[in-house]
This record gives sequence, C-alpha cells and structure tokens, in this order.
Amino acid sequence: MESLEVGQSIVLLITGFSQNGWGIGRHNGQVVFVDQALPKETVRVKVYNIKKNYVQAKIEEILTFSPNRVQTSCPVSSTCGGCQLQHIAYEEQLRLKEQILTNALRHIGRVSCAVMPILGAKTPWNYRNKAQFHVEISEDECKIGFFAQGSHRLIEVDECLLLCPELNTLYHLIKKHLQVFAPQMKELHHIVLKSNHDSSALAAIFVAGRELEGLTKIAELLHKECPSLASVMENIQKTGSSVLFGNRWRLVWGETYLQEKICGLDFAIDAGSFTQVNHLQMEILYQKVLEYSAPAKDETIIDLYCGTGTISLLLASRAAKVIGVEEFAPAVKDAQTNAHLNHINNARFIAGTAEKELPRLLQAGIRPQTIVLDPPRQGCKPEVLQATFAMVPAKIIYVSCDPATLSRDLRVCAAAGYQPTMIQPVDMFPQTGHVETCVLLSHKKSQASSPSL
Repeated sequence: MESLEVGQSIVLLITGFSQNGWGIGRHNGQVVFVDQALPKETVRVKVYNIKKNYVQAKIEEILTFSPNRVQTSCPVSSTCGGCQLQHIAYEEQLRLKEQILTNALRHIGRVSCAVMPILGAKTPWNYRNKAQFHVEISEDECKIGFFAQGSHRLIEVDECLLLCPELNTLYHLIKKHLQVFAPQMKELHHIVLKSNHDSSALAAIFVAGRELEGLTKIAELLHKECPSLASVMENIQKTGSSVLFGNRWRLVWGETYLQEKICGLDFAIDAGSFTQVNHLQMEILYQKVLEYSAPAKDETIIDLYCGTGTISLLLASRAAKVIGVEEFAPAVKDAQTNAHLNHINNARFIAGTAEKELPRLLQAGIRPQTIVLDPPRQGCKPEVLQATFAMVPAKIIYVSCDPATLSRDLRVCAAAGYQPTMIQPVDMFPQTGHVETCVLLSHKKSQASSPSL
C-alpha cells in the first residue's frame, strides 16, 4: 500500500465527520481528516501532517458540494477555529451532533439506550454571554482577537457573531482605548467579557502579569461610554501558567458580582466563577435535570462540581436537602450568597474535591437518593465515580459537555450497575462542534422509575 506524503494532493470522498468539524475520508486504507469538509463531498486536498494512525489535509478544491454547505458570515471563520461548523446549515449541525454523540456512546461506552432528538437553539447566533480575547502588545501596535485552533497564533477580529451585541459593543470600545493606552498595558495577556441574562449588566476582566497603570483611566472611559457596564476587574496571572486566572484580584471599578436570574432564581456571579455561556439553552438543560431528578420531598441530593450553586438551588425547592460540592472556593462563597438571596435554607455547600468530600459525607451517614455529576470536559476522575457508587444512590444524573469522556464514564457506571435510561442532548453551542448532554442513570436494583415525558 502506497503511503501518503506531506505536500501530496489527492481526491477524497468524505464519508464521516468528527466533533471538531473535520470531514473524514480514506485513501488506500489510511484515515484522512480534512478541515471544513462535509460528508458526501468529493474534495481535492493537500496533505500537511502525517500521524501514526491518521493524516491531516486541507481542501484545495471542492469537486462535489454538499447541499448542507452554506456561505459563512464571519470573515475569519476558516482561520479562527472557534466556529468549526459555521459552514454547515443549522439543521444539519444538529443532525451531525446527534450522530457524533450516538457514535461515541455506542463505540466507546457500549451504550444501547436510545438518544432523544437534540434540543436545538431558537437563536443560533449572538447567544454567548462570555468571551475570552487574547492580547499582544508591542512597541508600536496592539493586537486583540482569538487564537487559531490548536495554536497560540493570534487571529485579529472586529467582532464575534456568537457574542451578544452588547459585548461586541464593549469589545469595540476596549479595542479603541487599548490603541491609545498600549504603552501602559504591555503586560496585558487576556480580556474576558461577561454579560448577564438580558445584557443589562456587563463585566470586563483584564488578565495581566502585573497591575496595569492605564487600566483605571480605561475603566473611567468605559463607564462613561457603556451605561450597562457594571464591573471592571483586574486579575494578576504570571505568564507560563496554563490556568487563565491567577489568585490575585483587584476591583478597578463597579461591582465584583454580576446579578443574574436563572429559572426564576436570583444569582450573584463572581467574576472568576464558571457559568454556562448560552442562557436560553442553559435553562432548557437545567429544566431537564429537574425533570430527571423528580425528587420526593424527603430526599437528599448531592450536586458535584456545583459551581455557584445553580443546579443545587433549583433542586432545593423540590427536595428535603441538597449538598453541593465544589473545588473552587470563591464559587462556593457565591453559592452560599445565592442561597441567602433566594431565602433557601436546605442547601449546604462544601469547598473541596468530590473524591475527598464524598467519603466524608458517607462516613457522616449521608445517604443521597440522587447524585448529580456536572464535571468539566475531562469528565470524572475514577475516584469520583467510585465514591459515587459507594453511596449507592438510586439515580445518577450526569451532565456532560464532551461525548467521548461521557461515554467513557458511562461504561464505568454500567460496570457498577448504573444504566442510562434517558439521554438528552442539548445544543448549547451552535456553530461549534460541542455537544451538551443530560443523562439519567438508574441502578439495576433500584425501583426508581424514569419520569414520564
């Protein structure tokens, strides 16, 4: 079999699709991933990278177009890498995401449970309430934008079509002032912009290697020009760290919190705390968690990776007791504040890792009927799953943002007797390859019944 070489041009029929937006074809048995290619397209491509088990190539010419290909609206969509699916009609995006999830569940997780139709977004544009911009400042210029996919090469952008309009406006103002104050902002690395549910309150977070001399003046100007600006924060993070935020925070202007409303409850969200970036789809996802939990009034629920307490507090109105566990201590403080804001007295929050706190709760005699898992993209550590099984809950609700790690963890759950009975994908991130999924798992010995739909 003739092997491919870097620089070689070949013609491929695209037969598959990957989560990161790459079309998949085969050439003499070799798997070839092609950026921006769609299933059923015939493309001429040039090989640029050869790995042990696959080859990467770029399109030179599309010979046969997919009917699902659309004209992209963003001038940097092919280089920025943030919108891997922008060249695909939205209904086809949803179909592909269902397929990606189903394939991962079948091949990695060996899951046979049917997947419910994905819940698409009514507004697949201008939905993001958060964005992270990267900054490069030299003696004579200031560049701001996103990193190209899989690199640290900065792609300058004028606006992001996924961001809510108010954040794009704030971004333009910041860009304008950075050009003027660049000499005083040389240690600025990142800017994080956030908005609440109706864009009535915005926050700007400047991440730098040291305190920035020009930031106070920029904050004053932004306050005058942007009435909805509620907070300007500075975070000190030394270069070389892979973590976005450091431990040092400084309030430059305004408030340290954004006031948020989720599913009828009030929340104060700290600048560094995680929140879902799509408010409308977040509420749909959380309603699904509530539906799957269906707790009795005497039940105890444990919410792992609880963040600022959103899911915990929504569940508290339906259960006897909710215990949230979160490693990020400032988020736990937010959760406690949010419980007070909503006059909720049956929710308790613990700062610590799930793998350490669950055994302590078990030793203290806590026996939850339901455990909610909402881990980061890496999924759950094996110790977290084993500690979860040791508590023998009747139900586990797993909220995932990555089909591969979800499938891996579901396979572990199945070995412990927990089988998925409901699987609901939600399109939290239109135009991108990300898939959010809510799964209800029931123990094979449990008499708990799935909620009616």
